[in-house]
Amino acid sequence: MSVNPLSNNILKETLKNILIPDICSSCGEISSDILCEKCKQKIIKIKDLICNFCGSPIVSPIFTRNQEDHSRIENFNFLSENKLFLPENPENKLKCLICKNSEFQFYKLRSFGLYTEVLKELIIKFKYKKIYMLAPVLCSFLKEAFLNYYKDEKIDYIETVPDFTGKKANLTDTYYYGVNHMQMLADLLSKEIKLPYADNLIKIKKTLKQQNLGMYERKVNLEGAFKLVNALKAVNKNILLIDDVWTTGNTLNEISKTLKKCGADKIYLLTIARAIW
Repeated sequence: MSVNPLSNNILKETLKNILIPDICSSCGEISSDILCEKCKQKIIKIKDLICNFCGSPIVSPIFTRNQEDHSRIENFNFLSENKLFLPENPENKLKCLICKNSEFQFYKLRSFGLYTEVLKELIIKFKYKKIYMLAPVLCSFLKEAFLNYYKDEKIDYIETVPDFTGKKANLTDTYYYGVNHMQMLADLLSKEIKLPYADNLIKIKKTLKQQNLGMYERKVNLEGAFKLVNALKAVNKNILLIDDVWTTGNTLNEISKTLKKCGADKIYLLTIARAIW
């Protein structure tokens, strides 16, 4: 008697779920999704009133949540003394003082959520612990932010932050040979939003870890660190530059500077999260 392959696969999947049930990658509870609904609700998305340039919240997202959520992050004041917002132009678009006093080379920055709790945990697991099964859920966050902010913009292709490896990444390999975590996400996002991933950036200088440096040292550390494989590919192009976390912005600004020197028009930045200042 022949066995129905479909029934056999269903049986295997059922047994697998009984013996090794799917669990939430954050809380560890049994979940059909890689991230359960309870943990998804803990992610603090950035929305509503934001700086027109850098996307920083003018009103903290936490202020709109309930008291239990608010108490989870004590002493959090996103609108600190140095975060005043002023009208930028007759259209009354808002721009924060940090942006008004910074020489940023990009056109616009947007982020999905705040770099705290669940979102922070997911990024750390993906980036440093190399738990690459988290790639689809993190890609979905980038896609959601892209559709919220950039879907009507004329963008030619995607770029992201490369590592200094001395080897060209292989995006055709099943195991993403030589590809860092953001190059993997750029490749996935490219397929999701139907924009090509150019993979035209390389890092030509080994640098120190940014988190161990002061503000001035961070800028000097990255000077001249990035280069384009084909400079002509950037001429008159609008480019979506993605990364995991926006902190001081030195890395993304240095890459934006490199792209602008090669003739790029507008640089749109998109990150999964932004740090709390």
